[in-house]
Amino acid sequence: MLGTASDVDVAKRLGVTKTSVFRKRKSLGVEPFGESRQDLRTRWSKRDLAKLGKLTDLEIASQMGIDPTSVAWKRRSLGIDSKRSTNNGRHWTAKELKLLGTMPDTELAARLGIHRKRVAIKRMENGIPNFVSVQTAQCWSKEILKRLGKEPDQVIADELGISKSTVIAFRNRNGIRLLKRK
Repeated sequence: MLGTASDVDVAKRLGVTKTSVFRKRKSLGVEPFGESRQDLRTRWSKRDLAKLGKLTDLEIASQMGIDPTSVAWKRRSLGIDSKRSTNNGRHWTAKELKLLGTMPDTELAARLGIHRKRVAIKRMENGIPNFVSVQTAQCWSKEILKRLGKEPDQVIADELGISKSTVIAFRNRNGIRLLKRK
């Protein structure tokens, strides 16, 4: 029975611990059933190691026939930064690039049929500010800034056509406390 099934299975059948089965199998020189952990471990050639950080984890994993998390673990264990795929296999036309930052990322993503994160990444790669941030920044005139914290956030939000949470976030980021009404 030893070596014909896993130590765990043999232990269950015999009603003993897997440790006792392991020890008995080792003392008799019987090889374990199936592939050993050593055999299951990925063998990293110098060529494979050279790819780490130069190709994406997914590309290396598909070439080696292993899981991308195994590649990521190996790369991190060697202190190698990841190579992130920036275009995700997508070619951006000049017309599409001109649209970056001219509307919210979610709107452009919907137009192009891609995820908003791809739009955001491409916009940031090109040093283009976020449309929403730019639009929101333009609404903070000196007069509005003087009123922040003194008037209810909802009143200012309604006047500017933005959400109350945007007003609160701006006020908090700039250390403007809401004055309590008596």
